[in-house]
Amino acid sequence: MLMSWVTAVRRNHAAEHATIAVASRRLDIIGELGGRAVPNGFYVYGPASTQVIEESSREAIQRLKAGESGLAVSPFCGTNFLLAGALTTLSAAIILGGGKGRFQRLPQAIGFGVFALIGSFRVGAEVQRRWTTDADVGQMSLEGVVQKRGGRHAVHRVYTRVEPEDTSPR
Repeated sequence: MLMSWVTAVRRNHAAEHATIAVASRRLDIIGELGGRAVPNGFYVYGPASTQVIEESSREAIQRLKAGESGLAVSPFCGTNFLLAGALTTLSAAIILGGGKGRFQRLPQAIGFGVFALIGSFRVGAEVQRRWTTDADVGQMSLEGVVQKRGGRHAVHRVYTRVEPEDTSPR
C-alpha cells in the first residue's frame, strides 16, 4: 500500500517536471512555473492557461512514455534547493565547529559552502533520478486539468491516473 502510494507520487513528480518543462519552453518562461506532486496528479503554479497546461501535460506524459526520461529531472526542483541548503549548512558547520579561531576559518567555510552549493545541483539531479521521480510512468493517463485560481498566479490541478503495479507472482 505504502509503496504504491510512493510510486504514484514519484511518477506524478516526473510528469509534473515534464509538464513544466514543456509548458515553459512553449511559453518562453523558463523558471516561472512551479509545481507539487500528489498521488493522483500534481499542481502547476504560475502564468499559464489551462489549455497550455493540459496540452503540455498530454505531451509530457507521451514523451515520458516514449523514453524521454530527462524530462523528469529539473534544475528547479525543490530537491535541489533542499540539498543545497543542507550541504552548504553542513559544510559550514563542520569548518566552523567548536574551538577557537572560527573567524579565521570563515574563508574556508565560505569556499566549502560554495563548493557544496555547486555540487548539490549535480547530486540533486541524481537524487531526482533515483528516488524522488520515476520517469517510467507506466500506463499513466491524463484525467483532466482544473484551474483553481486565476489572475496573475494561476494554480492548476492536474489529475492523472496511475495504474497500480501488477505484483502477482508469474
